[in-house]
Amino acid sequence: MRSVPLGSRRLVCTTIFLTVTRLSVAADLLPADQSPQAVIDYYVSAKIAAAGVTAAAAADDATFLRRLTLDLAGRIPTPRELEEFTQSTRPTKREEWIDRFVNSHWYVRQMASVLNGILRGSGNDGPDLQDYLLVAVRERRGWNQMFCEMLGVASADLKPERFVQGRVNDLDLLTRDVSSIFFGINISCSQCHVHPYIESLTQDHFFGMRAFFSRSYAFEDRLFERQFSNSRVKFTTSGGENREVGLMFLTGLNVDTPAQTVEDLPKAIADEQKTLDDLKKRNEENKKKTEKSAIEYPLNAEFSYRAQLVEVALKTENQHILAKSLVNRLWHRLFGYGLVMRIDQMHDENHASHPQLLDWLARDLMDNKFDFHRIVRGIVSSQTYARSSHPLTADRPSRELFAVANLRPLTPRQFGMSILIAGDDSFDEDGQSLTVQDEKIAVLEGHANQLFGDLIEQPYDDMQVNAIEALRMSNDPERLNAIGEKLSSKLQGAESRPKQIEMAFLNILSRLPTKEESTRVDEFLAEYERSSADKKDDDSKPQVKHSAWQQVLWALTTSPEFRFNH
Repeated sequence: MRSVPLGSRRLVCTTIFLTVTRLSVAADLLPADQSPQAVIDYYVSAKIAAAGVTAAAAADDATFLRRLTLDLAGRIPTPRELEEFTQSTRPTKREEWIDRFVNSHWYVRQMASVLNGILRGSGNDGPDLQDYLLVAVRERRGWNQMFCEMLGVASADLKPERFVQGRVNDLDLLTRDVSSIFFGINISCSQCHVHPYIESLTQDHFFGMRAFFSRSYAFEDRLFERQFSNSRVKFTTSGGENREVGLMFLTGLNVDTPAQTVEDLPKAIADEQKTLDDLKKRNEENKKKTEKSAIEYPLNAEFSYRAQLVEVALKTENQHILAKSLVNRLWHRLFGYGLVMRIDQMHDENHASHPQLLDWLARDLMDNKFDFHRIVRGIVSSQTYARSSHPLTADRPSRELFAVANLRPLTPRQFGMSILIAGDDSFDEDGQSLTVQDEKIAVLEGHANQLFGDLIEQPYDDMQVNAIEALRMSNDPERLNAIGEKLSSKLQGAESRPKQIEMAFLNILSRLPTKEESTRVDEFLAEYERSSADKKDDDSKPQVKHSAWQQVLWALTTSPEFRFNH
């Protein structure tokens, strides 16, 4: 494989992601000119029918809008949006609202948050790329271009190479996250032995992938590659055998590296390290002299190992791996269950529930310049996405059939944004400029992250929502005051108690209360009013003081119905 000089990396990546090639798949896939939503419904319905299962009915309008708004805007709908949508009789209203959201600032910020969650890794502790992702999503960059930029091979503003730089001090972690996130294979099990589920995945594969990052390092908050190093990584197998491997992709493809042009390689490696140490020391001394002293940087390698990884990953015969991994993760996020489970075990011995659907969507993604927004739009436009979460039979169908909608826990961002927007009519105001809208959404997002970002867990498979979240909310005055901060005053201004209760449920749960719920809330408020006049403060037991309505709103926002997208 030919060398890729540093100055040519951007050109190489540009050529790759503009020259889109097709995945070589079975000839019996549906034609490429079909819409993603039609293809989704065809393959999913066929499997449901083959299983002899009855699919759930379509979700009602209110449920669908809440689901869609959470997924595309990162919040619950406002009562005005709910009223406009549910009262519309237009047969195309669902498609129109999907377009409305996909073309909004809400969608840009929500999709950036979704991708940021994916890119931060399974522990959600990777570098935060939200600022970069906001720009990339707004500009509708393809996923393959973003892949080039995040691996530091194509230059871009806001330092997307932080994905690598933030992990470069732990090459095992970096190897695991790149393989898992971008290619759908958690290769860490092969670090010490043959993969337990994939016999063909050996230690050679782990260390071969690790070798692509063996020259990478951070210097003065920038990402570089060394000029000199041993071109092969040495390791000891679980059986005690000493082995070495060069650059090797997950498929087993070996990448040639140019011969070192020095007579004494160990000396060249040592000399380069000494140059780096001296440069670092000189920079530190200059910083002590003046804050504005110029930073000196080392020369980058002429031959980039990371550029080789990007090039081989985007070769015609390999790029479907990148495409399938993203399709599966987006599907997982929007359905609560992947086409392949687990999402980081996408190998030949772990079959997809709908292999032809996965192949078709991956092909469509590549044919359309890795435009993942087209996949998102296709998913939420499908009848499969619009199904109710209530099965029509006593036995709930298997999750992999997608015959019934899954309950999905809200992310911390969705949770916080939804609490803060309840009762806030300012986002419904007409005539606002796009700049004003974006600024207001950014403020709301920042406030939500501050108050609730660390309150609840980032969703993961089979997570259980526990009572600790509710207790932490009930014992935090700032969070309590934020619940219904703008809704409480609106409720006080309503003309009657029944109207107040209706407003509370519409603003928080996006539906009207049942008769039983109205009665229970009314009785609670009446009892609170009777007892509050005689209640005296007990100074020996400090407690958070909040109104009866705040208690009602707290109960609604900590309920399972609010906590899940259903």
